Amino acid sequence: IYGNQAGRHGGATRFDNGVLENCTMVGNKAQSQGGGVWFNADQPLVRNSIVHFNDAAAGLNYYVNSRSTNFSYSCSSPIVEENGNRNGDPSLKSDGSGSGTNYVAGDFHLRYRSPCRNKGDNQDWMEGARDLDGLPRINENVVDMGVFELHEYGVVIDIF
Repeated sequence: IYGNQAGRHGGATRFDNGVLENCTMVGNKAQSQGGGVWFNADQPLVRNSIVHFNDAAAGLNYYVNSRSTNFSYSCSSPIVEENGNRNGDPSLKSDGSGSGTNYVAGDFHLRYRSPCRNKGDNQDWMEGARDLDGLPRINENVVDMGVFELHEYGVVIDIF
């Protein structure tokens, strides 16, 4: 979910209830709060997702307008590193540039040494499921965070 813009809250989405799972949310912009997502619910769940490189006046990546938000096995900033969460750069192949409707998309696949690789929480529905590339959702026995599962074989060289 990328390149969206909101005049007020939730550049990509306003989240009232439910589960945001195995998503990559980058390059979105809100004029007020929650560049990526604005939470307005008792207990929304964000699992196995990357919410990063978004822009807003308050809550660059997300804003919580409720009692609590349950992030688990996800990568964002700032985020408390508990429940499998990772705080910091997810190490995408290319982050893209800009935000909102001026966002230029990058390559949202993970780098081989990404802190999000093999750090998700496997769910029953993932057995036989496919990622956005149409490849198996689980590779190397543990799901990756975000929309793409890393499927690189042979010699891998990350160039920074």
